Amino acid sequence: MFRSRPFAAKQDILLKLAELVRLEHECCRFLTFKIVVEAGVIPIQLEVTGSPESRDMIADFFGA
Repeated sequence: MFRSRPFAAKQDILLKLAELVRLEHECCRFLTFKIVVEAGVIPIQLEVTGSPESRDMIADFFGA
């Protein structure tokens, strides 16, 4: 699993992450994306998971 650096808990950031997930999901349907938004002002997290074979691709793309 890749877990992104934290993102500011702001609406515009959330919308940009949602658009990124939408675009990536179109081409990489073998990956699972989760946007984690917790209560309060806790930073937003993006989680990306996939099969063991996709680990290198995730690391290359997301810098993990």
